[in-house]
This record gives sequence, C-alpha cells and structure tokens, in this order.
Amino acid sequence: MSKSLLSLLTVLLCMMLISVVSANSLEAEVVFEADMNSETELLEDALAGKRDTGLDVSYSAEILDNEDVNISGKEGKKANSSQKINTYYTVQKLKEVREGDNVTESYVVLAVSDPTGYDDRDRDQNNGLNFRQTIWAWYDVYTHDFITYAKGTRYEARWDLLDSNRLTIKNGTFRAVADGFSPNNDRIEEESPSTYYPPDWGIRYVKTPKWDYVNVSGEGWVGAEIITDYQAGSSSGKLRSVVQVN
Repeated sequence: MSKSLLSLLTVLLCMMLISVVSANSLEAEVVFEADMNSETELLEDALAGKRDTGLDVSYSAEILDNEDVNISGKEGKKANSSQKINTYYTVQKLKEVREGDNVTESYVVLAVSDPTGYDDRDRDQNNGLNFRQTIWAWYDVYTHDFITYAKGTRYEARWDLLDSNRLTIKNGTFRAVADGFSPNNDRIEEESPSTYYPPDWGIRYVKTPKWDYVNVSGEGWVGAEIITDYQAGSSSGKLRSVVQVN
C-alpha cells in the first residue's frame, strides 16, 4: 500500500470518527430547564391548584382504622367517614431533554395533607389532623411507541406537628414503590419501607431509589406512601397519604 493511499485512508478514518463523536455530542439537547420553586412557592401553587401538564400524577389521603394496610393499591378499612382529609398538591416541570425522537421530562411534586384551615376546627373533633404529612416526589418520564415509562428518582417525607393536644404518634412508615414492567419487559416489584418510632417533627426523610423505568400506561405505577399510626384523644387510626404516577 502506497504512503499516499495510507494517508488518505487515515484521513478518512479520522473524519469518520470525528463525525460520529460530533453526532453523539449533539444527540442530547436540553430544550427546557427551570429552577425548582421554593417550598413556599410550591405550597402556594398547591393551594391554588396550579399544576404543570405532562405528568399523570394522583395524590390521596385518608384515615384508616388499625387493620393492616398493604401498599400496591390495597387499602385497609376506612374509619368514620366524617373524618376527612383535604389534600393539596402541585406539579412543576423542571427539565426536558430531547435525544433524536425521544423526549425525557423531569418533574417535582409537592403533596400536602390539609395544610390550611386547621384553626377553624374543634380540637376534640379533628382526629388525625393534629399533624401534617408532606411528600416530595421527583420523576423522570418518557413515551416510546405510545407507551409511557416513569421512574421516581427521589422522594422526601416530612411530619409537622400542628397541635400536641391529646395527640400521640406511635410510628410512621415511609415507602417508595415501583411496580410494573421495565422497557425491556422485565418484572419490577420493588419497595423501600422505613418505619420510625416515632418520626421526628420537621425532619425530611429521603429515599433515592435506583430502580428502572416502569411502564405506567398499563397496570404499573411508581410512587411514595406515608402511613402514620396515631392516637388523638380516644380515637386511633392510621393516616395514609400516597403520591403515584400511573
């Protein structure tokens, strides 16, 4: 092989390598990015019912009796129906990244059980409302072939004391859950429960699961749950709140 031909092949190979590297470097493009709002701003948005679109999230809170409570959508027996919990949550879009035809979006959710109107209640009748439960949830989501996949990248839970009058917190359980099928159709059935006897007021408890994305277009879901075993006066029960994407 002549030196000129060898030089030409070397140049062509270098050009091919450079073009491949350049293509890969341009493959991921950040098309939207925002700083996360402060907790005060997120709470104001939650109270106002403000939610960015793009994430199919649900939040619920209810008082259960002291029967065992299982996650994965199963609930214990509800306590007195007059004992209701107001719920407020907001969704903020944080980032959007495009890679070819694929778009991955990132969101944060702030969900609070009854953060307002407490002072208007009769202290002897507000069973379970002497404290507040808050969940933060960070999600990454993308859609491929009309199937939506989601994963929780971080969860935080916090208990706040509103009134210690006749209130005893026995324990609080904080769980992160992923249940469904991965993009490769592998079964995912994961949970990370932690129980505190009792939780400390005002402390953020954190979970950063490393589980794969879950197909949430079918029966799959990802989320976080708080169950608090309490006694308020002569009444006892469990306050359960759940944030999930499904």
